[in-house]
Amino acid sequence: MFYVIGYPASGKTTALTNAINSRVSCLHLKPFKHTHYENGFIQIGAERNYFGGTDSLALNAQPKVIEGLSSATDGVYLGEGDRLANIKFFTAVSEAGLGLQIINIDVPEIEAEYRAYRRGHQFNPRWFKGRLTKIKNLVRFYGDKGLIQLDGKLPPDKVATALKEIISA
Repeated sequence: MFYVIGYPASGKTTALTNAINSRVSCLHLKPFKHTHYENGFIQIGAERNYFGGTDSLALNAQPKVIEGLSSATDGVYLGEGDRLANIKFFTAVSEAGLGLQIINIDVPEIEAEYRAYRRGHQFNPRWFKGRLTKIKNLVRFYGDKGLIQLDGKLPPDKVATALKEIISA
């Protein structure tokens, strides 16, 4: 399983969507919402322009996802977004034996804020600061455990290409 983290508006959804580079074969709602692609990737959640991936799941989805992944079929599972980006979920995935790789799309805080503003998002500043702190803590916790850093200041196609190389290896 590969899980992409990063600040809000760091380019997680864009990079993963472009890295998958395949048509949706079907969307499943049970035991949790997940999308199968023609090339064999399985994304937790669903594609959406904003707040896609795991952020398309219900707030209480984490236990269902953990249970579903514990009996998952073969495939390359992908996740991105805030909803499941936490130590409890990552620990459960690792304990299920799925082989977790966390990838951080790194952009400066001011760049993330500007991108969000440019998109028309009007985040509560406390919420935004909370998300920044959460990602900083995850990077600090997993930094010496094999976390991969991608430069989110690169053009989106370059970030997607780098991500595709990682998830296709």
